[in-house]
Amino acid sequence: MNTEKHLDNTALKRNYFTVLAVFANDEKTTSNHLNGICAWGQQLDIPDAELQVVIEAPQKFIDQKPRNAQKAIEQLYDLVYMIYLDEVVDDHEIEIMMQYAEHLGFPQHIIGDLIKAILTAPSDGISTWQVKSELKELLEASLG
Repeated sequence: MNTEKHLDNTALKRNYFTVLAVFANDEKTTSNHLNGICAWGQQLDIPDAELQVVIEAPQKFIDQKPRNAQKAIEQLYDLVYMIYLDEVVDDHEIEIMMQYAEHLGFPQHIIGDLIKAILTAPSDGISTWQVKSELKELLEASLG
């Protein structure tokens, strides 16, 4: 897995499995959403067999909501990293982020700020690392 040096690969993988499980367990999840999440797993070098295990028994992998705001911020931070893996932000990725942020308990105004920051960053010439850093600061300030 070729992740950035500042990321905890173990936590990233655990958070990835949690995201996959939450969506695999939700009957409203579309095939586009599930396929997009599985694509992130492939980009993170997670074997298809491991993805299938989570999809077939998601309840075993769904963590309870994070016990504090910092853990929720870290999960969302990792999700933003996954969104930027292919350097393209698709509509279904934004929908996944919105739904997962709601699952984590973030208020709607925070989710709106996150979406705006993610969508406008490439046209503003802001690097992925800088966007994630700004999002982390925004979340910490809003939830702190």
